[in-house]
Amino acid sequence: MGETALELRPESTPAVLSRRPSQPCSRSLLLNSAVVALVGATLAAGAPAYAQTASDTPQVEEIVVTAQRREESLQKVPITVTAIGGDTLRSAGVANTQQLAMVVPGLLGNTSSGAIIPVLRGIGVTSAQPGNDAPVATYIDGVYSPMNFQNTASLADISRIEVLNGPQGTLFGRNTTAGVVQIVTKDPSAVPSADLAVGYGNYDTAYGSFYGSTALLPNVAGNLAVMLTRQSKGFGEDTTLGRDIFKVKAASIHSKLVWEVTPDATLTAAGFWDERKDNNSAIAILPGTIGGTDGTRYTSNGFYNTLSDTYPVNYNRKFMGYIKGKLNTSLFQVVNIASYQDAKVKNIQDFDATPKPYLGWILTPTEETFSEELQIISAPDSKITWIAGLYYLNDKAHEDQFQFGTLLASAGGTSHVLSDLNTYSKAAYGQATAPLFGDRLRLTAGLRYTRDTRRFAGSTTLGNGAVTRGSQKASWSKLTYRLALDYDVTKDVMAYVSYNRGFKSGTFTINSPTVPPVQPEVLDSYEGGIKSQLLEHRLRVNADVFYYNYKNSQQRTRVGTSTFLRNAASATLYGAEFFVQSAITSDLFLDGGVSLLHSRFETFPNAITFIPNPGFTNTTVVRDVSGKDLVQAPKVSATLGVRYKHEFRGVDMSANLQAKYTGRYYWEVSNRLSEKPTTILNSSVTWAFSDRKWDLTVWANNLTNVHYALFINDGYLGGDIQTPAAPRTFGATVGAHF
Repeated sequence: MGETALELRPESTPAVLSRRPSQPCSRSLLLNSAVVALVGATLAAGAPAYAQTASDTPQVEEIVVTAQRREESLQKVPITVTAIGGDTLRSAGVANTQQLAMVVPGLLGNTSSGAIIPVLRGIGVTSAQPGNDAPVATYIDGVYSPMNFQNTASLADISRIEVLNGPQGTLFGRNTTAGVVQIVTKDPSAVPSADLAVGYGNYDTAYGSFYGSTALLPNVAGNLAVMLTRQSKGFGEDTTLGRDIFKVKAASIHSKLVWEVTPDATLTAAGFWDERKDNNSAIAILPGTIGGTDGTRYTSNGFYNTLSDTYPVNYNRKFMGYIKGKLNTSLFQVVNIASYQDAKVKNIQDFDATPKPYLGWILTPTEETFSEELQIISAPDSKITWIAGLYYLNDKAHEDQFQFGTLLASAGGTSHVLSDLNTYSKAAYGQATAPLFGDRLRLTAGLRYTRDTRRFAGSTTLGNGAVTRGSQKASWSKLTYRLALDYDVTKDVMAYVSYNRGFKSGTFTINSPTVPPVQPEVLDSYEGGIKSQLLEHRLRVNADVFYYNYKNSQQRTRVGTSTFLRNAASATLYGAEFFVQSAITSDLFLDGGVSLLHSRFETFPNAITFIPNPGFTNTTVVRDVSGKDLVQAPKVSATLGVRYKHEFRGVDMSANLQAKYTGRYYWEVSNRLSEKPTTILNSSVTWAFSDRKWDLTVWANNLTNVHYALFINDGYLGGDIQTPAAPRTFGATVGAHF
């Protein structure tokens, strides 16, 4: 698959620590890219990475990525990678990682109870509970972020995002059966710069942002990014309570310090604080269906409205900090990353989506994570490139789930689950790439051994005083590996084949202390691809085909009021991806991609499914769903970006249009409920004045006001329910750059 390009300008001045301009930090770049992304807003103009040669022939510029934990040209990496720069994200209307699917074919960014549910090539998590790690792992500056509720990151200070398709079980390890999302934040520059933006949009949305970078001491530079947004008017209403829903308040403060201790040693310290409060997890009866709990029939009262008797609230707060040290020697580089993360969530929700007080919940999980990783990496000029590492993770997740309602009348009206899930993970890994029979053919081989131990203890207390307790422990060990061959057909065309194994760790259902653990899921991937640059680098064409053998997939199910995990048997997926990027003229650029996917449960004989029972909770049916499509696995998805820029009488104008098509896909294993095909359009136009010292941007997301869902479920107590995606949003932003 292809790569959405990075930045508009080829020139760059390295940051304090930079040995090469892999993360451009020039004053020009900072002044044009630091108008940070805000919720629902395209804040600044952006364009793919296109260069201008001495003969004024536009070219697609080289992109440097860290998909193999070292800096390499994207076109030389035998992995399917999509790389997107901060400016491109903003121009495409991507304000956070949930919206990343807008620029990545084959990726869905749906949600559940306020948590992001990433699905890549048809593989994703089906429950957002703590301890159920997503198979699309999120890394921030090389640090693994385990909690699904906290991975809707704001893009306040983003240099680029890399999306790695397929299992990355060697260099990234556990919980990467589907792939990896790498978020790379900006390094500070010693050249003083500051960027300020303020804006206003529909639904009474006000937002502001600041980014600044400067030298603090000799050989020490720091940056600061601040982002605030408040949407005061919701785009829906809880008609039972007479209150707006789908409103947002969010704030982020990110900072990084870089100290060049010596020419060969650097130390980086970073801290990220994000807080968000919304009710975007509100659920409603699915339009076209009949809901209810006691025989009273309810239907949808508007696509963005709900009938719930409990006002929905979703609050997320996260802090992440890390210290990274690098030491360069003549033979190798040593990298050490130590990180700490602390997260808190509060989710209040009606579990039946009706005006009746049948069942509601207050969910307040917390999670605390410490990780340590040591890497030894071969020198850049080594003929055989290699990396070896040790990894340790200590994660403590706490669940506090309080349920209330008439459904629990016989149990005293309430149920309270308190549980703790502690995870200890250790791993050792190595990977090497060596030339064969000259320099055009290369062999890559990698191994990783992981040992996971989970300790789980909890209790369920009913309103009548009855208490159930459970305590369990389980350990799993797994060897994952990678084997790849890549061949330079010409200096601009590379072909590759690879075999990869990834695994997602076994785990417990954190709100069900007596339920046995699910076993690890394993995915074997066979992939072949080609990466090419044609027409004097004016055209980039990348393509791949893949085949997945997916075993023991972990699926969410429900019995009564309890939701828990279970292993399905096996599934097969295969497909093809294609990406093209073109510098048509010096002013007009196109990029696009297509993902084709076939998915099928090979054997899943005892799946728990639900059929409608109008006016009552859906009826549970155990059935064989072998041969059905996997959940959230569209057969076709595609992206298209059009970027046009032009200078006229001292005014730089850029116009951007981003489109995402997603074919029909299913929301549950019986394939009864589906999401219709959708095409979403985002657009922006920016005028930059006075040598780009200030600019004005007008933007619109979901331009044609398409109605579609971010979440549909048939296992809630009121019948089939949904959480809608945002309608059309639009606004204007003024930016100043110093």
